Order: sequence, then structure tokens, then C-alpha cells
Amino acid sequence: FGEQVGTLAIFWRRVEREIRDDELVRLEALAAALARALENAFRFEEARRLADRDSVTGLRSGRFLHEALGRECSRARRYERRLSLVLLRASAPAPTALSASAGERLSAAIRDADLVCHLEDERFAVLLPEAALADAERAYRRLRFAVGSEVSGNGRIGLPAGIVELRPEDDSVSFLQRAEAALEREEQDDLVANTAVDPRG
Repeated sequence: FGEQVGTLAIFWRRVEREIRDDELVRLEALAAALARALENAFRFEEARRLADRDSVTGLRSGRFLHEALGRECSRARRYERRLSLVLLRASAPAPTALSASAGERLSAAIRDADLVCHLEDERFAVLLPEAALADAERAYRRLRFAVGSEVSGNGRIGLPAGIVELRPEDDSVSFLQRAEAALEREEQDDLVANTAVDPRG
């Protein structure tokens, strides 16, 4: 016998007779089939749980963010609530330990209702239910302060951000795309500022 994964309980209304051996055999076969199905379900759930977590930071993954965006956009429209998104990126590659520590600090700086995810390319996303654009901007200042000392190398690494609020015409895809475009504009502004030529020569 393998490891027990559950209990199958059988009840019947009539008590005029005892259960027959052939019926017990069929029930045991049913229990064995259910056990295999349960084991597969447990494996799938574990694989899904691991896919929803980023292995470096322990934060939710980009895959989870896409699912959450769909849910939160629908909820915001249904109940006429605000919803904002902050997409930020360390402007230089960070070591694994640094990214993990930054993730911990980001998590500590947000509300319980907010969701922080680690994406590819040193990006972090923070989804803020019931938050207007001004609220998201204040949250960004907290986030920047929280991770400022952790994303420093030979001088402080910048933390440019794209900050957007859900619009009536947005869906989950366009909402994220606007945040990405805002982040790209911010990064371009930083690049121009950092490469400006000193007028004194």
C-alpha cells in the first residue's frame, strides 16, 4: 500500500443487508482510482504554486501578476473602485542576494491589500487596489525609500517607475502596457539626464 492521500466514506440508507464482497472490490477499485486523481491534483497544485512564486525573491511572479490584473480590473469596474499600478526597475543589474533583499523591503513597504511581483529584467510591479494615481505616487516614494539602500552599488542605483491609474477604456493588457510605456519614458529621461554634456567642456 502507498501513502494515504485521503479517506473515502460510503453511506447507504438501507440496512437490510450487509455489503457484498464484490461490492467491496468495486469500492476498493474506485478508491484506488480516486487516489491517483488526488495525487495528480496535488502535484498540479504544487507546480502551480511554484510557478506563481519567483525563485529569487520569493515574491509573486509575472505569471501571477497577469492573472491578478484581470481579476482586479474586473473588480474595480464592477464596484467602481480605483486601481493603480507601479512598475519599477533597478537601473543596473543587481546580484541575486540584492534582488531578494529588495523584494523583502518592497513587501514590507506596501499595504496588506497590495500585491508586489518580481518580473524579468530587474523589474518589480506593485498593484494597488482602491488607490488613485496620487496614492500610487505616494506609495512609490515609500517604496523608493524602502529599497534605496538595498539597490546601491558604487553609488545609488536609480529606481525609475511607470505609475498609472486604471482608465475606463483599459483592460488588463492595456493597463500594463501603459505602465510599461510610462516606465520606458522615465528611463529615457534618466538616460538623457545622465548623458548630458557638461557645458564647461
